[in-house]
Amino acid sequence: MAGNFHIVATATDAAGYVLTETIPLLVHPALALGAIAATPPSIDVGQSVTLAAQPTGGSGPFVFAFDGLPRECHPSSADGNVTCSPTLAGVYFLEATVTDATGTFRTATGSLRVNDDPTIDAFAPSANPALVGREIALTVVAANGSGPFSYAFRGLPPGCLDANVSVLECAPGSAGTYSVDVTATDSVGLTATAQMVLIVTAGGPSGFLGLPPVIGYALVGSFLAAGVVGAFFARRRMAIRRREAEPSAAS
Repeated sequence: MAGNFHIVATATDAAGYVLTETIPLLVHPALALGAIAATPPSIDVGQSVTLAAQPTGGSGPFVFAFDGLPRECHPSSADGNVTCSPTLAGVYFLEATVTDATGTFRTATGSLRVNDDPTIDAFAPSANPALVGREIALTVVAANGSGPFSYAFRGLPPGCLDANVSVLECAPGSAGTYSVDVTATDSVGLTATAQMVLIVTAGGPSGFLGLPPVIGYALVGSFLAAGVVGAFFARRRMAIRRREAEPSAAS
């Protein structure tokens, strides 16, 4: 049982003389060691992290030893804390052992994830060239890093507003050539940037009845063809009528 105790010892000799002594005794709780805590729990390559193994109970001073650390992290510690900056990505499975002044020891485990720096694997529009007034989607694919990511867009055409999304949907409001870039920032502050050229056109035949380009061209072509065919048959009918009228005129 842990606590502060006062032990009273009394000695009486043959002559009846009594001697009393009070002895204090501190009994520590049993030694325990919780899981290894990493702060922050996930980092990118080259960032600083602190690993902590904090015991409770036991009789100090304590001796700490770590195993499974990244190579940049020293395996021994005077206070149970190890701070270092790993340079190799991966998941590290850690083990810490604490030994108290009585030789009692406890072991705990934990893990640390070290990510490669963030990258943007893809950044593209759903249509390029895009049409004025037609909705498009700008899609960003971010990878590595310590998620979640936040996003910021620059150089957007009128009608497209910056938003913290990986898929930005908007309808460009003005024709032109736009150099659009996006920055993805991970949870520990590292960034990746990508750029694309977005062409926005006013249309042409695609504006006919508000239809997409392919359909617009097809309809215009159909109307033109119908006009040509119609004119051909009209001329043919007139020629037939003239031939029919010629005998009557001769008689």
